[in-house]
Amino acid sequence: MLNKIRTHKFYPVLLLVLLLSLLAYTVIYAAGNIDAVNKWAWGSNIGWINFNPSHGGVMVYDDHLEGYAWAENIGWIRLGTYEGGGAHTYANDAAGTYGVNNDGHGNLSGYAWSANAGWINFHPSDGQVTIDPDTGEFDGYAWAENVGWIHFRNSGANAYSVLADWRDSSGDIYLPLIVKGFASGPDLVVDSLVATSSVVTVTIRNAGTTATPDGFWVDVYFNPNPAPPPLNRPWNTIASHGAAWGVTTTLNPGQSLILTTGGAYYYNGSGSFPVGANVYAYVDSINYTTTYGNIRESNEGNNVFGPVVSTAGAGAAASSGGLNSWEGLPER
Repeated sequence: MLNKIRTHKFYPVLLLVLLLSLLAYTVIYAAGNIDAVNKWAWGSNIGWINFNPSHGGVMVYDDHLEGYAWAENIGWIRLGTYEGGGAHTYANDAAGTYGVNNDGHGNLSGYAWSANAGWINFHPSDGQVTIDPDTGEFDGYAWAENVGWIHFRNSGANAYSVLADWRDSSGDIYLPLIVKGFASGPDLVVDSLVATSSVVTVTIRNAGTTATPDGFWVDVYFNPNPAPPPLNRPWNTIASHGAAWGVTTTLNPGQSLILTTGGAYYYNGSGSFPVGANVYAYVDSINYTTTYGNIRESNEGNNVFGPVVSTAGAGAAASSGGLNSWEGLPER
């Protein structure tokens, strides 16, 4: 009888311990500073990735990332082995030291890990994931050898993004001439891409702090392989349809330029474009002698835009246009 009483008292204690353990697990992995709505990245081969899941979460610090993201098709993705906040930099030189680093200005590097997808590189040779230091919005591409590219922002028809409650607190941006670490220079981005079966329109902008010193190419790709398109791949080498412009004018800081098929700076393109294709634009797309294009930019991770889906249009596409000079442009 005494043994039975003791046994019965033991089970509630054991149950309490188990509940507290589960509660502790939930508290540890629920922390994060990713927006509850804008929390989605996309991989063409793995689908949606949630950076603020119910039982996980990603925390962005000034020098590193922590926590877990969730993808329905591959499971948990760990952003780093370190837990506890504060200052930390991942060495990424052993199984227990991997993780994603932040340079303090939103330029990410290093590796995340998925048990089902393997290593995920946040600064591959043809891309980089960045966080806007003023808004906290992720952008760019990460690369996983086993599952391909992962894209962090799309403002097209199927818009998605990852938004962190993090800002660059270093203050370097206010004293660019005397504070170490501020990256000054041009920064070419694509603001919009509209593609129909007859016309392609691309709006580009210099988001940097200095003017573009030379010319550069802009390529548009319909269903490229690989996707997104890498550097130094003219559209007709990885896609059956596309277009190209050679921009030879100077773009001052904040200045935009609208490029259309058949218009100014248009070099060549398809006679028609398919409907329902995944379309990408790449600004500063070619210079075979560099790893960054023809313009050295303050941010090399935001030159690709898309995909957007092409729609039906009227008439035939222009196959050539108004590029009258190759001055300042690299060979294609």
